[in-house]
Order: sequence, then C-alpha cells, then structure tokens
Amino acid sequence: MILIVEDDPIARRALQTLLTSRGYISRAVESGEAALVELEKPETPHMLLIDVDLPGMNGLELVRELTESRPELACTLMSGESQEMVRRAGLLIPFFPKPLDTRRLLSHLAAQVHA
Repeated sequence: MILIVEDDPIARRALQTLLTSRGYISRAVESGEAALVELEKPETPHMLLIDVDLPGMNGLELVRELTESRPELACTLMSGESQEMVRRAGLLIPFFPKPLDTRRLLSHLAAQVHA
C-alpha cells in the first residue's frame, strides 16, 4: 500500500486514480499530521509519496520525523519547487519535480514496492 500525502485535492485524486489504474492499493491524506495519524492504523504502507509543500508540518519535516520514528518506511518527495531545498535539508531520498513524469514515477514505485 502507498500512502499519498498531498494537500491539493485535485492532485491527490489524480495520483490515487493513477495508482489504482496500475493495480496499486493507496490511501491519501492532506497533511503531514494526517499521515502520522494514518500510520497508527494496522495496515502500514510500504511507502509514502509526500508533497514538500504541505500546510502545518511540511513534507521535509514529515520525512525527518519518519526517518527517526519509522526508518523502515520508504519515502519519496515531490514538489513544484527545486530539488535544492531537499539537498539543503540534508535528505538523501528520491525526489520528483512537479508536474510529475508519471512513467518515471511508476517505474520508481514498482522498484520500491516490489523490493
């Protein structure tokens, strides 16, 4: 299962539709805080697809929290901003610029989920 963390409702639905059409099970939430609540549920995701620009706890803060509390979870960031902000934050995790290259994203997800 893939947990999508995206505040834009249209992008959230589009990502969920894309993943479902490719056979992935996914859930989607609108914030970092909601993602943490979702992770308390019994079915833990294999990975998280996280937007950097979230209200409240942003994607970088969420990744830092998960790196410490749930290091086994694979995280991937996405943003309309430059990848430079991720590098400056010292995070060495996959990053996808928006608009998303869906072929590249699906290839990445397949490698992560089936690893």
